[in-house]
Amino acid sequence: MTTIPSPPTFAGNDSSLANLQALAACSRFLVETGPAWHFCNDVATSIPAGFPTMMPMRAITDNDGLYTSPGFATIQTRGYYKCDLSLPVGASYTVRAYLLLTTAPTGNPRGAGVTTPFAMQASYASSVALTLNGSDMTPYCCYPGDTIKLYCWSAGANAQVVNSAGYGTATRAASGTLYASFTGRYLSYGT
Repeated sequence: MTTIPSPPTFAGNDSSLANLQALAACSRFLVETGPAWHFCNDVATSIPAGFPTMMPMRAITDNDGLYTSPGFATIQTRGYYKCDLSLPVGASYTVRAYLLLTTAPTGNPRGAGVTTPFAMQASYASSVALTLNGSDMTPYCCYPGDTIKLYCWSAGANAQVVNSAGYGTATRAASGTLYASFTGRYLSYGT
């Protein structure tokens, strides 16, 4: 768990060294050390017809111990998060990709097990493979133990596409293949 520095309290023209150091620590936390992750999957994953499927991921970057197998984020540091998704899928069916935020069994004032979709992206029947991309802030403050997962739903049997990269697609530089990714970073403390 990342330690969140306490912001200083300034009274009048108080510019004491202690306050300035506390302010610098808060700035450094926000810019350099805030919790962040980048998960990806470069292995084809089946998406059964009409059934929401959690997309498995592996951790590429995770500076707060968020990664939980088979590939979702378990929040360690309370606050709001900015999340992004990219999911290349096959063609011919209506497809939706979204992130699902679920509150922990204890500790979140919203209650236990509250599930909220966000960053919803939809695409409709297409004759070519496509990549669904979404970006959103968590709809409410996350507390330790809350989870964020990447899900996909398809009207017909489908799969995550893994093949040679084309123009404008998410690629992994080393291999030049399409891959699913799910990233997040800390935005701010919240209640």
